Amino acid sequence: NRTDLEDASECTDCTPGFYCAGGSDSVSGNCSPGHYCPMNTVTSTDNACPAGTYSPATDNTDINDCIETPSGYFSVAGSASPDPCPAGFFTSQNMTTSFVNSLSAAYPSCTVCPAGYYCPSAT
Repeated sequence: NRTDLEDASECTDCTPGFYCAGGSDSVSGNCSPGHYCPMNTVTSTDNACPAGTYSPATDNTDINDCIETPSGYFSVAGSASPDPCPAGFFTSQNMTTSFVNSLSAAYPSCTVCPAGYYCPSAT
């Protein structure tokens, strides 16, 4: 732990996949699920996986580590796992971001099952 540094360029970079709180002399912890931590991330939740993607991992280093949400499910930004479209709703799209009863409904979203059809959860 050096105390004689004169410039930020003398500091050690924080390892990708982890976060380092300012002033710390070591890694502070793993990246949070649903997030990714490139080099020099300050908190575990700085970089959320975008809506329509998710990740259960705690060592993601790049947005490409986020997984596309499969059809029948939706994921809001920062999701560790996808949520199923509720019964009565469906989506055939990958990377669905919400369902129509949510306050943040956007395309693509889980939509109401058409009249004359039954849509169980996760369809």
